Amino acid sequence: MYFGMCTTTPSDLYLLKEYGYTSFEGNFQFIRTMDHENFEALRRAVEDTGVVLEGMNCFASTEVRFLGWSDEEADAYFESGIARAKPLGLKYMVIGSGRARMAPEGMSHEEGMERLIKRFRRFAEIADTYQVALYIEALRPYETDMINTIDEAVAFCKAVNHPNVGCVADFYHMKTVGDAFENIAKAGSLLKHIHVATADRRIPLMSDKAEVMAMAAALKTAGYNGAVVLEGAAEPNTETALKEFSEQFMLFE
Repeated sequence: MYFGMCTTTPSDLYLLKEYGYTSFEGNFQFIRTMDHENFEALRRAVEDTGVVLEGMNCFASTEVRFLGWSDEEADAYFESGIARAKPLGLKYMVIGSGRARMAPEGMSHEEGMERLIKRFRRFAEIADTYQVALYIEALRPYETDMINTIDEAVAFCKAVNHPNVGCVADFYHMKTVGDAFENIAKAGSLLKHIHVATADRRIPLMSDKAEVMAMAAALKTAGYNGAVVLEGAAEPNTETALKEFSEQFMLFE
């Protein structure tokens, strides 16, 4: 397993390198719309550190309901972000964005789910042309009424039925909904990515070692050997959080 963090702040990449992290997961909305100066700052940080933009998340804002878009609108939005990020090392795209993927007003849950499956299949085909994988993230019910557990994410991937599609296990969301860490093993080969945070949505510190040990044990039981990406508040500051989590890397070996 190898380690990264969700960030789009260039200075964070230097800290990631210092403490043994190899990649970061950027904000799709920010990267897609960044002005040239800020994008160049991010590109230079990638070049300087070798810490690559392996993935993106935060697909759409909470005000958006992208199931209400036309295929042309959705495709153009998705492809514009993928194309811009690909030169920075992009390998995968996570779609969480719980409220954005909900059915818009006047559309039933059933129709919304059917549209989400079709939309995901189209996105997967676009991503495939860039050699980028596409992952669905199960989120807590507070954020969405579509896909809240690992079992539901697996069923969704099977319905999409595209070889470029997998699912994300986010330990924070799993803890919130009472989805046992051990359930990630049920995903089998569809488990492609991991987000890590404590039950109160922080980057785990040394004081959270027991919780980290449970996460690591679940991953090893599932046979997972991919990216482990931190997605939580960095407390008391980014450097301390990254340093203390790095001191627990060996638990995942």
